[in-house]
Amino acid sequence: MADLRRKKRAKWIKFLIPPVITLVIFGCVLAVKGIFPFGTNRIDYYDMGQTNAPLYYHMWDFLHGKSDLFFDWFINEGQNLSMGSAIQWNISPFNLFFLFVPRNMIMKSLSIYMGLHLMAMTAAMYFFLNRLFPDTLYRWKALFSISYGLCGYTLTHYTIPTYLDTAVFFPLLALSLYRLLKEGKPYFYALMLGFTTALSYYLGFMHLIYILLFSGVWILFESGSVPGEEATLVKRDRAWKLGISTVLGLMLSCFMLLPALLQMSLSSRFNSNLEGGFLGTLLSIMNSIGADEYYVKWWQLYGLEAAGLLVILGILSRKMSRKRKITVFSLVFIPCALIPFESINILWHMGTYYHYPIRCAYLIPFSVLTAATYFVGILLPDCKHEGEVRERVHADKNQLASKLLPFFAVMISAVFLGLAIFLYIRGGIWTVQSLFRVWLVLAAGLFLFYLLLYLFSRKWEYTEKVFRPLFQHFTLPFVMAELILGAYIGYGCPQFTDTFFGDPEQSGDYVETAVELSERLPILEDETSNRLYRVKNPDSDLNTNYGMVMGRSTVTGWANTLTRGQQEAAEKAGYGTHFMRILDSGGTMFMDSALGVRKVLTRVPFEADSFIYEKIEETESSGGSYGLYDNKAAFPFVVAVSSEDTEIELEDLSMAQYQNALYRLFRGEDGEILKDLGKGEDSIKYVREEDGAIADSGSGKGPGWIRKSPELLKSPGRGQECTELVKGPGKPALQGEDNNNSETENTESLASEAGDSSTGKQVLREIEVKGNQALYLIHGQADEILVNGEPVPVPTIGDPDNTAYPAWFNSSLLYLGSFRDQRVSLVCPEKSRLFSLDLDLLMELSRFLAGADSRLTGGQKSEAGQAAVSSDRSLRGSDSESGLELSAGTSSLSFRIDGSEEKNVALLPLHCDPGFSATVNGKKQKVFDVAGLFMGIPIEQGENELELTFTPQGLVAGAVVSILGAILLLISFITGFLNRKTFSRVAFYIFNGVWALVLLGLYVIPIGWFIVHEIIKISGI
Repeated sequence: MADLRRKKRAKWIKFLIPPVITLVIFGCVLAVKGIFPFGTNRIDYYDMGQTNAPLYYHMWDFLHGKSDLFFDWFINEGQNLSMGSAIQWNISPFNLFFLFVPRNMIMKSLSIYMGLHLMAMTAAMYFFLNRLFPDTLYRWKALFSISYGLCGYTLTHYTIPTYLDTAVFFPLLALSLYRLLKEGKPYFYALMLGFTTALSYYLGFMHLIYILLFSGVWILFESGSVPGEEATLVKRDRAWKLGISTVLGLMLSCFMLLPALLQMSLSSRFNSNLEGGFLGTLLSIMNSIGADEYYVKWWQLYGLEAAGLLVILGILSRKMSRKRKITVFSLVFIPCALIPFESINILWHMGTYYHYPIRCAYLIPFSVLTAATYFVGILLPDCKHEGEVRERVHADKNQLASKLLPFFAVMISAVFLGLAIFLYIRGGIWTVQSLFRVWLVLAAGLFLFYLLLYLFSRKWEYTEKVFRPLFQHFTLPFVMAELILGAYIGYGCPQFTDTFFGDPEQSGDYVETAVELSERLPILEDETSNRLYRVKNPDSDLNTNYGMVMGRSTVTGWANTLTRGQQEAAEKAGYGTHFMRILDSGGTMFMDSALGVRKVLTRVPFEADSFIYEKIEETESSGGSYGLYDNKAAFPFVVAVSSEDTEIELEDLSMAQYQNALYRLFRGEDGEILKDLGKGEDSIKYVREEDGAIADSGSGKGPGWIRKSPELLKSPGRGQECTELVKGPGKPALQGEDNNNSETENTESLASEAGDSSTGKQVLREIEVKGNQALYLIHGQADEILVNGEPVPVPTIGDPDNTAYPAWFNSSLLYLGSFRDQRVSLVCPEKSRLFSLDLDLLMELSRFLAGADSRLTGGQKSEAGQAAVSSDRSLRGSDSESGLELSAGTSSLSFRIDGSEEKNVALLPLHCDPGFSATVNGKKQKVFDVAGLFMGIPIEQGENELELTFTPQGLVAGAVVSILGAILLLISFITGFLNRKTFSRVAFYIFNGVWALVLLGLYVIPIGWFIVHEIIKISGI
């Protein structure tokens, strides 16, 4: 009994040693870099801070009952997160970590969260290797397990922690597949496939490709190891069980999978992949021949030089059958082919990807390390059976060399590690390209070093016993040294840069700033207000997902699930858009009020000159000084409107027409709240670069920048604070006639490399302002735009003092200032189009919607209207006073509103996702989209009680399918249904057909296309 306990204890100790070593290495890196919990620095960079950290605030809210898993009020006017939940922030058990972390510590705690993932990856890999190769020497299994936990994939992809969630559980999925293929046991496989697919449908799709292709090879070659007719029966049995258990596993995942797929079909990101049609898209993929653009794909082989050598030597060895070699080669080649063959890589990624070139790249170290562990027992007989090794070591224990050799190996590898870290630090800030080139040299050198060690140890195998373990004595410490080096370089904010890492949007500092601001300023009110009434950060300094961090609703957001219609509507409203995002920059005061923006939070008070906004507080934060402004013209959250005015077709309307159509919708009568002043071709004057002299139209059209000119005199009307801004360098986006959005993934990359480029002609325009008007500009390009002789701030993320237009995060409608009864001089690009917003009409509309007296006409508007707004804080009215009685739950909204024969639709500033359903006075009513940014619900005459509820489209159906799949799996387990041979022959033929088609489409044709392309390129045809 005591022996049994000792064996169990020893087994557990062996299991724990690899993950503990991984944690120690990771912890030392954190300590050296001063990263929490060993300092104040954070581990985040790139996507971890930019998009993923805010999503963990959502997860924290969900775990603490403050939010819904599939819905978030705080971004994009209320965002369906079904697709995100099934790919980004998911059902991973690791997320339970946030149950025990204070909300204001989420960002810092991501280092601990990361360490748990690395430990779990190591533990899962050791468990897998130990189950498959129980007789292989422990030190190799431990080494390769640590290699998986600290592999190149974690160095390049850890900034999206959910990728590591899947990497943790894949070895268990692989073990379940092994049991199915080897032993014919399918149930564990069905459960693991269901779980990992629900964890990430995106990576689950790639798992299916790998499983299908490798299983086909295994069934074709490995199952034939049994003689005669029995081999055929085994092949049919495995094909039948694999097919049915795969279907059952996918059924288990449908509660997450189906809602995600339905939302993905609406996403502009998904639909943009097919803009050239199916054949056009396929041809484009096939023409993506090489891997030059994303050379960092090769980094997925980091730390695998020794394992790769063992795989190559093993496949070349004569100690195994040809069929076994093909099987092992397929295990490794299937995922590794994604590195050199870009078309295969893109096909695996459903036709597109962005910057992360192989999102399933953990399959590469997994397959290489698995094959290497297998070949250790073949190529290094000493490492096959631990008992034999102990006996040999005991017999040689008196040999001095056998004791000193491991010591020398460790010392030399330590010197190598120290020298490498010293050279890396001394190199200063590296570029990715230079670091990659150094790694190539290092990898080639290590591979050659291991090869020489192997050849030397084999040569002396039969003459000097002391040299027999030479290969493992030196290989193990050098592999560990390389893994430590990679961990030091890769984890935490790196000492290398590229186009993407250097962008201000990649910094996670805004998360900490948003937390501080929510604690220091009166931004948070109550649950209903926080969920509905929006805050705006017009300078975009807080990035796009700050609403999740603050716990306050915003118009902006980035969850990769924005629909094209919503993004187009935001552009018509004047807001900036960026890839898959709606930005806080741009927009008009009218659109802000219509979309429920109650407060403006900014470092640059560039709208403070308007009487619409009133500064209520200011504070210092780690991100700078922020002012909080109250939008006194904000509309009630719900407004009763006429159904006749809700039919607004986006594609048929210009920006001014779109907003004027919305004005009619709110007011119930025609009006021009936003006037298009055009390009002013008939009235513009040109300014000569040489002397700043103004010329009439048609003369002096010399290009160049316009500086402050004596002719451009200051005049009252602009806020004094704005005139004190200092011009910054800016970061222009791609330029053209229409720069208000970036519709493709590549735009983001190209724009960041655009740098300073030449501007177009600058012109002088003089605008006569009557009443209270806010002026806006769009299009064109300039180093600075001058209003009454003063530069207009164009704040952008990371540069609030910028004046260059357009900017990286501020490329749409630009606010020029608010003016009253005066002439305004404007120096701007010739291509610019101007708009004026009638602030008197905005004020009147706000009072009208709040139920106040709005009968202001003619000349009374200007003075009386401004006085009313500046003195009456209750102008916008309260929703409770309007009879709304709003109450917002985690994914529901209830309110009361009066309807009439004319006002028969309740209009809400919410994105109309198909998952919304409504009841009016207990009766179900349809919910429909209005103008891309609003939701309409039909109401009855008199008082209406409305209940609005969000349930993701497909969730109920998916849950039913998942339950059905669980029932069928249980019945199959009890009855042994999967052991029946009735359908195995048909299943075998179907499986072979699907396998052949996938192999042909994903590998044979792309590789053939690649070979032909290279022959043509080399021959110069």
